[in-house]
Amino acid sequence: MPENNAEADMKLTYDIFRKFAEDGPVWIETVQGIEKCKSRLLDLVQRNPGEYFAFDPVHSRVVANSSNTQPL
Repeated sequence: MPENNAEADMKLTYDIFRKFAEDGPVWIETVQGIEKCKSRLLDLVQRNPGEYFAFDPVHSRVVANSSNTQPL
């Protein structure tokens, strides 16, 4: 029985990084599911302002960032 997109997304993990111009990105944490990922980006910006982004290691692409938490 095939999984629906929401179930499949919950199994995907995303790496969250903070951008630093001089040192490059710094890994913060790994989260599961795109909704948790977007929520965590917003939380990080509120607690410690800066630029953050989420990376999907399976598809090798940035899926969200702190200035736009919608998937690309």
